[in-house]
Amino acid sequence: MNPYLAQKKKAQEKGISLEEQLKASQQAPAKKTSPANSYSSRGNTSSGNSGSGSGNGRKLRTNANGLNLRKLTAPYNFVSLNKVVLKAPIADNVNDEATAVKAYKEYLTGDEAKYNGYFTVEVKNLTPLFIDNGKHAFFSDGENLCIPGSSLRGAIKNYFKIITNGTMRTGDDPDVTDSLLYYRTFAAGVDYMRDEYNDEMKPKVDGVEVLKSQAGFLVREGKEYFICPAHSNTMKYTDSQLQKAYKRNGQPLTNQRGEQVVRATINRRIDWSANQVVVYTDKMDDKKHYYVISSPNWNVKLPIPEKVMAGYRDDKNAKGIRLLNNKEMSKAGTDSLNILRGAEGYDYIMPCFYVADGNEIKSFGSGPLYRIPYKKSIGEHIPANVNSDKLDFTAVMFGNKDSWSSRVFFENLYLQKDAGKENEAVMIPLMGANPTSFQNYLEAIDSLNANHWNSDANIRGYKMYWHRKCDWRRPADASNTNEKVTKKVAPLKLGCSFTGRIRFENLSAAELGALVKVLSLGDNGRSAYKLGMGKPIGMGSVELKSKLYLQEDNYYTKLFGDNGFDAGLQEQDKKQYIASFEGYIKSALNADSLNKYNARMKELTLIMDKAYLDQRDWPDKTAYMDINDKDAKKVSNNRIPLPSITEVVKKP
Repeated sequence: MNPYLAQKKKAQEKGISLEEQLKASQQAPAKKTSPANSYSSRGNTSSGNSGSGSGNGRKLRTNANGLNLRKLTAPYNFVSLNKVVLKAPIADNVNDEATAVKAYKEYLTGDEAKYNGYFTVEVKNLTPLFIDNGKHAFFSDGENLCIPGSSLRGAIKNYFKIITNGTMRTGDDPDVTDSLLYYRTFAAGVDYMRDEYNDEMKPKVDGVEVLKSQAGFLVREGKEYFICPAHSNTMKYTDSQLQKAYKRNGQPLTNQRGEQVVRATINRRIDWSANQVVVYTDKMDDKKHYYVISSPNWNVKLPIPEKVMAGYRDDKNAKGIRLLNNKEMSKAGTDSLNILRGAEGYDYIMPCFYVADGNEIKSFGSGPLYRIPYKKSIGEHIPANVNSDKLDFTAVMFGNKDSWSSRVFFENLYLQKDAGKENEAVMIPLMGANPTSFQNYLEAIDSLNANHWNSDANIRGYKMYWHRKCDWRRPADASNTNEKVTKKVAPLKLGCSFTGRIRFENLSAAELGALVKVLSLGDNGRSAYKLGMGKPIGMGSVELKSKLYLQEDNYYTKLFGDNGFDAGLQEQDKKQYIASFEGYIKSALNADSLNKYNARMKELTLIMDKAYLDQRDWPDKTAYMDINDKDAKKVSNNRIPLPSITEVVKKP
């Protein structure tokens, strides 16, 4: 009998449910068995630690335990998340969308001075630049190479959010994609992550470890998915099913217990027979077991909540057998196997394991110890005050979906100086976001102790990339053409320049000042922006220079003169408008919030500093962790938090 079912029967004999017994067991006082300077979710939290979160009651590190912290690097970092949203000038007395629309119209027709005009913009790339046209070539309008207005808009909008203490929404028109993240850490390098997983999947009841997952069949009826319970046996591989021991440098490879490492010869697969299904979940080091599933109860259909289905689909780091859209391994109820009698109404059937609370499916996977979701989604780690529908500067200036249109318009920037293209046959890795590395994405407890996604910690803030001059090139690899991993690009060489315009209308002095400030970040001679693809590998560092032109009151009387649409437009001193915005900030934020805002602006200045392009050791200090490096792997496995922007710059 499945250990879970055995424990469930034992619990029933006591007159309680297993779920109640599990909860009671988990609420009991835990033993303090963790050694010093290690994590444990069952230990006491060390006192005197600063940072976000409590560590979920685990014992925290107080020293580095020999870890080489100089190896902890990444090509990105985070401008700290604002905890206060700077309301837009029209946001007073706005309670819902109806009052927001009314306030917006009244604002536009009010007596306060409004400004119309445009910026001329010049962009010059300091590192190779690539903006995809969808066909591995640099973007064009069909005839001329250009930076599309939409790309520039997206980049500037991100900087604008930071400058204006904006919201970070997960709802309609989101700034962040909200999703559940998944993990499988029963063999993790840190105690607290092993405990986190084991407490969910194989907790102890009366001192006995109980596997919570049960065998079943994932079935589809129409467009809906269910799980039908089944019986399972765990089988051990025989010697004839195992390969000879792995060897490295001619010597047998052993695990931490000193045992020779072997691997099952049977590939990841599902074998269907008349009365049972055999599941070989994966080829992995030290694999010892496979699973036999039989005796399905096709009449019991446990519904799978849409949230659980969506989470499974969105798990980008999932490996092993995929349970959805697997035409090769799945069956239909109409197939002529004894095991499928009674399943005629299901057009898709896959063996699986699942955890249920009563009749509600909590999670599922291909093996008994599968990846499970964290209890909290990404969006739950954004403070409610920031993840809100408040009218910030971005909402009222860049448009609010269906409620009102944008008052800022980004035109294409066209190539004026062509420095030529790099090698046409270059494959670059696509290093997408990997938020499962929680030590990078969440506010840490301190420099040695990370929070994970089940904690109450906030996300770190706005992700930005360092300026890096490094060898971004990758040889074309005909054996790896998967565009989820790599992409063929033909970037422009450094030294190209593009020009175009950003138009605006009906902006207040404070709104115009906010836009001016964002487009003037490079006026200090040190700050550069990021644009296009390949940011992690050093591409896309650009200088941006702008000039401001305002439309005079008599503009329309001059339209038909010799100068046409440029008549009545005069270049302006940008400083006075920046001063208007900064004055608005000082009046809207209290002293504490203003100090935090100024600290965030210093972080932004540091990560935008193009001087790093000339530092020879900088590429190594801001590279992705090398998993082949022993010290780097140790730091990664121990979940040491990513240092802040300020800490990275201060590091020797």
